[in-house]
Amino acid sequence: MKIVLIRPPDPRGGVSILSHAAPMNLGYLAAFLIKKGYSVELWDYEAEQFFSESFISRIRTLSPAIIGFSCFTPTIVIGHKLARIVKENFPSIITIVGGPHSAAFPKGTLEEFPYFDLAAVGEGEETLLEVCRAVENNKGWQGIKGLVWRSHDGIKEEQRRILIENLDELPFPSRNLFNLNLKRKGHISRGISNRLRNTQIFTSRGCPFACIFCASKVINGLRVRLRSPENVLAEAEECLNKYHFNHIAIGDDTFTINQDRAAKICQGLQKLGVKSWHCEGARVNTVSPELLKLMVKTGCKKIVFGVESGSPRILESIKKNITVEQVKNAFKWARQAGFKYIEGTFIIGSHPSETIKDVEETVDLIKEIKPDLIAVNWVVPYPGTEVYNLMKERGYIFTEDWEKFVMLDKLPYWRTEHFTPKQLMDLQRKITRSFYLRPDYIIHMLSKIRNLEEARYWFKTGIEFIKWLIIKRLT
Repeated sequence: MKIVLIRPPDPRGGVSILSHAAPMNLGYLAAFLIKKGYSVELWDYEAEQFFSESFISRIRTLSPAIIGFSCFTPTIVIGHKLARIVKENFPSIITIVGGPHSAAFPKGTLEEFPYFDLAAVGEGEETLLEVCRAVENNKGWQGIKGLVWRSHDGIKEEQRRILIENLDELPFPSRNLFNLNLKRKGHISRGISNRLRNTQIFTSRGCPFACIFCASKVINGLRVRLRSPENVLAEAEECLNKYHFNHIAIGDDTFTINQDRAAKICQGLQKLGVKSWHCEGARVNTVSPELLKLMVKTGCKKIVFGVESGSPRILESIKKNITVEQVKNAFKWARQAGFKYIEGTFIIGSHPSETIKDVEETVDLIKEIKPDLIAVNWVVPYPGTEVYNLMKERGYIFTEDWEKFVMLDKLPYWRTEHFTPKQLMDLQRKITRSFYLRPDYIIHMLSKIRNLEEARYWFKTGIEFIKWLIIKRLT
């Protein structure tokens, strides 16, 4: 039996200044099904251009029994458009949607989007396997944990599925199903060119912290499950020897949650011969000078800290569970350790009560900690988050057109207590522009360039950034 797994196109059209990486979640699902004897293809329409005619022809040629869609909130609408094409042309094919949006609104997703037959809630591997077996054996959906389905008398929601306890039992993602020669737009992470032959590795699932703006908990709950260092390093070895990647991105929510384990992975990467990698997720309260020095010594080029705000009041309100002093220490230690790039991420309006004074404290903190890179986004009230509930209750959200739930490039369709949509956008642009267009900053970043490829990357990124600043899309 054949299954197709799809990542729908990004409604922003693949904005070049954003990070673009392969959908490793689908790679995991594919590997799990292949191990159980199924034939799987993976179609990534964020990376390749979508045309409805070729999409229909592709389905007709393959004749899959099931097509699955991985949808975040901004992609649920376009994912449903693809499902409609499927059902109108091939009504017998089962369509199933998974991802944070359907996990946040299990019944609501099927009510709003009629061309999805099923919705998988939470972790997808075992649920999708049971769906495949039910189709194969002509059985119904009743009793499949983690599934929402349609019946003659309404939408049924089955019991939630317990999360996979031992992640080491999962096969490594089927990277051979990705178009590895495809040059993705932009970068895998700011400062890390997608022209590198790169891949992501997730050494854990979940996060134990309860930040009010984060939707991770709708899939993983408030806990973290760790793979063993040995299992992680076996995957890294496969990435080197089978796929010949020359850069690895550790994509965990918080790679440094267990410092001893992180240190073992760092040392193992060095022994394998990994010369270039970066850490996409770290918290300022889970690092030490010793771990940061080890990361750099073993080839880590970049570390990203989620800061969100420089206001102690806001950090407490959003349940970030960090202090401004910890932020200052982490950036100081990272600079002393010698990372090529240190990035801080920030959110304007991360709590609806944020004031201009709070924002000014964030700007002051950025000036003091001197990151190499920043990402400044406005708050997006994703379903399943506490901030969504807060803003919904207060009447701050003006649309449920989910395609508009993006943190960049389009005017937000929500406000906070003190900021209109236009003010949220203007603050984001002002802070970003004032940081990146400083002459001393430009000289600082030019001093980091070591070869022609890096020069090309930064030249192209700079051009795209200027275009973003000049062209204001207000739709």
